[in-house]
Amino acid sequence: MTKDFDNLIQVYETFPFLESFPFEEYNIRIEKERDFGVELDPKNKILYEGDLELELEPVQHLIHFTYRCDNSDVTISFYLDDIDFLNDRADKIIKLDSIRKIIDVGLNNIDIVLKMKAIKKLGTFMKKVGTTDVLKKDAFGSVLKSIQSMSGMKIPRKISTRVINLDEKINIKELKVDEEKCIMLYLDFQLHHAKIILGTIIASKIY
Repeated sequence: MTKDFDNLIQVYETFPFLESFPFEEYNIRIEKERDFGVELDPKNKILYEGDLELELEPVQHLIHFTYRCDNSDVTISFYLDDIDFLNDRADKIIKLDSIRKIIDVGLNNIDIVLKMKAIKKLGTFMKKVGTTDVLKKDAFGSVLKSIQSMSGMKIPRKISTRVINLDEKINIKELKVDEEKCIMLYLDFQLHHAKIILGTIIASKIY
């Protein structure tokens, strides 16, 4: 507990406005001297303290946002510079309540197509935020592959392509249980990514 508290103090010392971060489901921590590979396979998984961790980019200066999913921790990591970028962009972003509603509808829904619809609706919001390397859509290119590797399974290319393209014509009835679970984790990852960005912008505005 002391270690976690000390780390949270370090987060607030680095980014004071994050004291106003509004979403309690995320544990925030900072890590400045860690090097790792982003490519995943059964012999080389990105694991942290026994829980699932997904990284968008292999960097040494990171801030981590961790949430619970299926009894595991999932961590989304950002460059420290990206948090500064969001802080600078905050004043230009409006209609935050409607964005939160879209995200929450997506996260609270168990329908894959409705999650896809929510992510698509967030496109305008993400464009207004801007496109740094970690924030842009292309940053998700390896996430689905990483999830499959850590789950020890392989989603057929035709299905994974539809998922990555948010193709609502995907035939959900043809999915195996494990495939559907992987896809849900991947889509929720994107929604949580957007919610963390939203929370950071809200915190900046409040502070």
